[in-house]
Amino acid sequence: MSTAQHTDHAAPPPRQPKRGEQIAAQIRQDILANTYAVGTLLGNEAELMRRYGIARATLREAIRQLERQGLAIMRRGIGGGLLVQQPARKAAAYALANYLELSHVSMDELFELREQFELQIISEAMQRPDSGEHARLLQLLAELEAAPLSDLANEGRRHLAIRNAVNALTHNPAAALLLETMHRVTVTALPQFHSIAEMSDYAAQARARKRRLITAIVAGELEQARQSVLEDLRYTRQVVARQLAAFDREAAGAATATLDVTPNVAGQAMHRKLAHRLAVTISREIALDQLAPGTRLGAEVDLLKKYAVSRAVFREAIRTLELHAIVQTRRGAKGGLVVGLPCPTYTIDLVAGYFHHIKLQRNHLYAVWCALMLAAAQWAASRASPAAIEQLRRLSAEAVGGGPASLVKAMTALQIAIAKHCGNRTLSLFSQLLIRFSMLYRSAEPDGAEQVMAAHRALVAAIAARDAALARQRMGETIAVIDQFWSISGRSLGETPGLPKLPA
Repeated sequence: MSTAQHTDHAAPPPRQPKRGEQIAAQIRQDILANTYAVGTLLGNEAELMRRYGIARATLREAIRQLERQGLAIMRRGIGGGLLVQQPARKAAAYALANYLELSHVSMDELFELREQFELQIISEAMQRPDSGEHARLLQLLAELEAAPLSDLANEGRRHLAIRNAVNALTHNPAAALLLETMHRVTVTALPQFHSIAEMSDYAAQARARKRRLITAIVAGELEQARQSVLEDLRYTRQVVARQLAAFDREAAGAATATLDVTPNVAGQAMHRKLAHRLAVTISREIALDQLAPGTRLGAEVDLLKKYAVSRAVFREAIRTLELHAIVQTRRGAKGGLVVGLPCPTYTIDLVAGYFHHIKLQRNHLYAVWCALMLAAAQWAASRASPAAIEQLRRLSAEAVGGGPASLVKAMTALQIAIAKHCGNRTLSLFSQLLIRFSMLYRSAEPDGAEQVMAAHRALVAAIAARDAALARQRMGETIAVIDQFWSISGRSLGETPGLPKLPA
């Protein structure tokens, strides 16, 4: 039996960020604000302690978080210090992928959104053909096909380069980031190969699919490109499903999920770290056993024996889970590790900081939001519970008679609720991120706020009627009304408006 105790407990209260988390956020903001290049030395321990007015223990906790995010790393020895490790974009993609993995978002949810999102993105990308980008795709394809199939170390890197080049066709940093995030989560569940022949066969099929996609893009054949995207997604989904089924069969035959059944991906150092794999294992056990918030998992001494890891590895894994509120540590005689209620605030704030750093344009934000919300409305009509429908009705009714500011607030609450109740947590996370970031733009309240809310009320009525097709249509009409009054699709957008300082 699992060591988790299933006695009912009250859900733990929302956790407040620790001092180390606050300092990590401040350092991250400083890195972004000053556009430090990779390899920039931010200072040694003594200099950083003085700069931020903190003790060594607090600084080291902040540094551990920055290292987990992939944004900076501490180099020891003479001349060492905290170094910027990688572009902020990679750190943002990893943060999103890490939250999705640790909150145990299902592969069904992930691939469902990928199919909707990638089809729309490839359609938009092919409306703006670029001969230089096409030449780059053909070059990457030639390099892939010229390499030996047995070169496992570089096969994945070459496929990723092609995927990133395809994503770049959108010229939309927000779209490219979300696409990369979903791909990263998928990669953690790809199969482990038992022979060179098995790997080579898999690689040969993957290369053929890339060839068909690039050929269609370069030829401007939209329907063929869309079919190639679907083919690739459906094949990968089948492979991942088989792999995860094998993991679940192994886990079902053991007392608990173990480190041995946690995916370990070649070429990804973070996923090979024992602390990360332990964090995945604990979150996986919580999901498989359907443990409710407040359930006690056990005392540290018992969990150390269960997972057979050092205290240092265990505490690093717990710190990662605590950042996302997946677990919390309870003090006292009956304390120990308890199940939390996963919260994406930490991840959303981190990625919003990246968008702020690159001065993401409103029309780019809007294009991705449209793609997500069309799917959200359609799925909410099919999946929202009666209680969720009541919430949507209440939110739409509360805005009646209010001023422009209250109408905009109600509209935002409605959009978040629709995404939350669509039955796809990946879409919900991405939507919350985009809506959170959109609030940073300075813009006057529109004269047409009441018309926008009227469109939202018609949308809610379609969702309540359980008419998925009509709900998607109503969302499209709502988007058109929003664009009419805000003018943010790009047709009449000038320079991106100024952004306020993003709070730490």
